[in-house]
Amino acid sequence: MVIRTIYREEGKQNIKQIRQGARGIVIDRRDGCPHILLNYAEQEEMYDIPGGGVEDGESLEEGCIREVREETGYQVEILSKAVEVNEYHYGIQFVNTYFICRVVNQAETHLTKEEADRHLVSKWVPYEQAKQIFSEYERYKQTCRRIYEFYLREYTALSCVKETLLEARIGVRPMRKEDCETIVQTFLSQGWNPNPNVYETYFQEQKEGKREVFVAEVDGKMAGYITLVPRAKHGPFAGTYPELKDFNVFEAFQKNGIGWMLMESAEKQAKKYGDVVTLGVGLHAGYGQAQRMYSRRGYLPDGSGVWYRNEKLKPYASCVNNDDLVLYLYKEIKYC
Repeated sequence: MVIRTIYREEGKQNIKQIRQGARGIVIDRRDGCPHILLNYAEQEEMYDIPGGGVEDGESLEEGCIREVREETGYQVEILSKAVEVNEYHYGIQFVNTYFICRVVNQAETHLTKEEADRHLVSKWVPYEQAKQIFSEYERYKQTCRRIYEFYLREYTALSCVKETLLEARIGVRPMRKEDCETIVQTFLSQGWNPNPNVYETYFQEQKEGKREVFVAEVDGKMAGYITLVPRAKHGPFAGTYPELKDFNVFEAFQKNGIGWMLMESAEKQAKKYGDVVTLGVGLHAGYGQAQRMYSRRGYLPDGSGVWYRNEKLKPYASCVNNDDLVLYLYKEIKYC
């Protein structure tokens, strides 16, 4: 994480208090270029990056997510910590930590009275345009100290954000023949022992219309995949609803929102086959991240209990907590 310091006229002398803030640089690709979400106070004709003070008991990450949700009405997830900007001002050290975020859902705004009085609204602004807006901080130095200080801080933060992150060519596409070998080699490098025939079968079934395979790419490199079958073959949903199967994000690309993008693409496509999409998830700790993601995306247990080796496990029956022990989940999909 990059750290930058802004000195006011008072410098660092006589610091009596430290205040922690968290702000979200929320990114989205629109019209072929990265946009970021900004607050705009219509009363003052002033922009800023969503965020604010961290409350007692909150982590910086929690404070960022809450502030963005309250101010903009968007629920976001954090992709990475980007920059810390320290400001020394009137005996107070203001520490603002900026996180790169992406939207995962719509929420409701909860503006403070001050924010409502300022007529605060949110706007998607092209990244370069946002930098240009904040780069003009000097013109406000003599006329409006508040805008000057906010713009200087935001410009300092955006100048430290790697444009490669914002400009990364992240996309989802169908599986290609060469992906089979890439998957095998990547899993081998992670210490796994993959069966090459599985991925050859996936590709063949995609050609025959029996399965859809979604591959995530980052700057031309395969980052992960998920598959979709029109009708589940096993479990409580066999023969009724589409099922997501074999979901993997490679270790080098994890915790960057890739899995969320893959899920979103597959769910939208599942709408072709029905209004409900299903999946099975393992119960041991290796599936922990997936379990949390499915919960955040609104998946619910079907109520049939756990399944073992494609059979419903009877109460008090013995089993092994391996990949064959599965809980089935479902979600109503509302995409157009």
